[in-house]
Amino acid sequence: MDMENRTGYLWHIRLFGGPTLESSQGDGNTQSHFRSSKVAALLGYLALNHGRPCTREALTEALWPEEPDFQAVANRFRVTLASLRRQLEPQGFPFGSVLDTSIPGCISLSEKSVWCDVTEFEYALSVKDKSTASNLLNGPLLPTIYDDWAAEAQLRYALLRDELAGFRNSSSSLTKDSKEKIESDRHRLPLFLSRFFAREKELNTLKDLIENHRLVTITGPGGVGKTRLSVECCKSSPVQTVFVPLADCSNRDEIAEAIIRHLSVHSQIALDPVDQLLDVLDKVSAIRLLLDNVEHLIEEAVPLIESLLESAPGLRLVLSSRQGLEIMGEQIFRLHPLDIPGLIDGKNVSSLSKFASTTLFLDRVRQSRPDFVPTEVQVEAIVEICRRLEGLPLGIELAAAQITVLSISSILEKLESSLIDLKSQRRSLSVRHRSLRAAIESSLDGLDEENATFLSRLSVFWGGWTVEHAEVVTGNSLALERLEELTIRSLVSTEIQNDSMRFQCLEVVRQLAQETLGKSELAEMVAKHSAHFLHVAGLVDENNLRTLHPLDSEMLNLTVAFQNADPSDPIFWNSNRGAIIHAFVRGQFRTGLKWFRDFGPLITRCQAYEDRREWRIAALHVLPDLGLYEESKAILESLREDAIENDDRVGQAYADISEGLIAARIGDFTKGVALHRKAVGDARKAGNSKLLESALAHLSGSLHEVGRIKEVSDADRDEMLREAESMAIELIGMVSLQSRRHPLAHLLAGVATFYLGRFHDARTHFLHASNSAARYDITTVTMYSAFFESEIARQENLVELANKKLDTFQKLRDQTGIIFGTGKWN
Repeated sequence: MDMENRTGYLWHIRLFGGPTLESSQGDGNTQSHFRSSKVAALLGYLALNHGRPCTREALTEALWPEEPDFQAVANRFRVTLASLRRQLEPQGFPFGSVLDTSIPGCISLSEKSVWCDVTEFEYALSVKDKSTASNLLNGPLLPTIYDDWAAEAQLRYALLRDELAGFRNSSSSLTKDSKEKIESDRHRLPLFLSRFFAREKELNTLKDLIENHRLVTITGPGGVGKTRLSVECCKSSPVQTVFVPLADCSNRDEIAEAIIRHLSVHSQIALDPVDQLLDVLDKVSAIRLLLDNVEHLIEEAVPLIESLLESAPGLRLVLSSRQGLEIMGEQIFRLHPLDIPGLIDGKNVSSLSKFASTTLFLDRVRQSRPDFVPTEVQVEAIVEICRRLEGLPLGIELAAAQITVLSISSILEKLESSLIDLKSQRRSLSVRHRSLRAAIESSLDGLDEENATFLSRLSVFWGGWTVEHAEVVTGNSLALERLEELTIRSLVSTEIQNDSMRFQCLEVVRQLAQETLGKSELAEMVAKHSAHFLHVAGLVDENNLRTLHPLDSEMLNLTVAFQNADPSDPIFWNSNRGAIIHAFVRGQFRTGLKWFRDFGPLITRCQAYEDRREWRIAALHVLPDLGLYEESKAILESLREDAIENDDRVGQAYADISEGLIAARIGDFTKGVALHRKAVGDARKAGNSKLLESALAHLSGSLHEVGRIKEVSDADRDEMLREAESMAIELIGMVSLQSRRHPLAHLLAGVATFYLGRFHDARTHFLHASNSAARYDITTVTMYSAFFESEIARQENLVELANKKLDTFQKLRDQTGIIFGTGKWN
């Protein structure tokens, strides 16, 4: 038999180091991934018996030796055989051209259509061509198959490999035939049976990187889709790409041997694998290697990769790894999870196709249920599933696979208790991709004790953290260094918010990391987390808006902190007051209402009178603007009664201010003005600047409310508006630039001058108000300024500007949820 002549075959099958299926059509079609492990085993069994008919009974006994249900085995065998036939006889191949079933009850691989390395080995051995036999036996037989039928043959070939090692050709491992084969094939990439979704932006960016750089590493957490993206990207590259999985490698030599094997070059046992690989690559003009799963081999891979790139100018490398190599010339491409719908987006079926995560979920559900069409209720559940999984592709695929036994709502319910137990029974998946736990644990296992402890302590955070928060809560002064290491390992991700770096981890990482904390240590860390964020909230001061910034991204952390805190703790109510003020200034009225309603009934546990007073005053910032007048009156009465009981005139004055505000909101402007005048007088007598600021602001507001509803001919109208302006101007002179009342004072002055018809002065005040409000993110001032700027533009016939400003006002009004009493705000 001519060992060099392999023409005329449809397929080349390699069992040594396989099974691997190679097309002989010159199209680069090399397959080492099969629909299931049983499909691979069936191919291996038939190839090991190449040309010999195998009975169906022998095949089912070999593949399912312990299955007592004959009918179940028969059904499984039909599915497995059909899957293998689709792979061996795709569209365009005549039926039976590869899988021969001409003998009733038997199946065999056609000798005319299939070349097999084991068959060639046995022929070479029979004619005593030991050199050729040794070169063919370049790896273990079917290393991924552990069934009994393969064990005896595996042992035999392992012994023969050692016996023939001395006969292996010690000359250059790259023959002319091998070189032509490497350079003639376009790509050798794994085939995927599922569709690829919505990574266009990432694909385009990655394509630019791999075409312009010799070393590109795709990093990201386990299950984010690094392998799939790298394969899809390389498909369209003009440079031939060979896929090399490294998950089973443990050292430098095994990496080199894996690359040689996937280049379809015969390795030489007597030679150093790295030297052989360098010799191979030196003779190839241009090739790209896609090295998959490098993260566990960083120390071994770095010197090898540096040597390969230096010695082989035509070599390009793309790596998929949970961390980069951190070497000169490496381009890092960080892959993030898929985009997920927002709260408003995920309300109807059509919206699901707009987002990669929900599109992926639906596609994978339809693999099991092709006729699935989600109902409106299921749409919201699907969106929530993808949100809980944070767009992680592996998690979404595992969740969708549950549809065979669970409903959509049951899948969601299962995720609510735990993400890490989500798993699949599909044997075609690699072991570490059969569950989220396995996918993430392999990353955690690589951490040293210090970083593992640090990550476990970070698990008490919700929604992310800053370096400063991490230092305080974990007690680790090296937090920045630890976070850098965790980020490199793709266990933590970063985002720049408000010019500061923010860190967070996937929920599945958080859950797994928290499992490693002991019960007492977890309780200690939860207490530290709660105390820290209550302290941050307690620092909020409306006269120093910089104190609000540390809370801007911490709503989840603050929510958990309150849940884990004791309302009897003196710090609790000052912290809750700070949270309400923060929500009020930021225009997050619904959040402020949540803080009020969650804890308001417990206010009697607050022992300090001043803390009770300040909390009630904060609540009365939020409730009237939401139109909750009855709740506002109840809080107001408590404030007044407590102030009288404690002989606190300041508290009584604040009660007057709030009562006047409520009166104005329900249309009793006269009462509102009277109460606010009284509060101004009491504040001046008391010499309390903070109280006076509040009283002046409310008096100015109630005065221009009265002034604007009076007829232009009314003699009192202009006088009241001028007084409103005067109060606002006094307020401007009192407050600091960091006070929330600085832009408010300009807004009040602008409103008064607007109704007085002095549009130039009004525009100037509104400009000051909106600029200051934008600088400090004071939503309500921005909203009201937009309304009056729209009115001025309309008066000046600037229709486009007027509509733009009005649109801004309406969006912010809907966002805040503010209810406008009798005001003219439509």
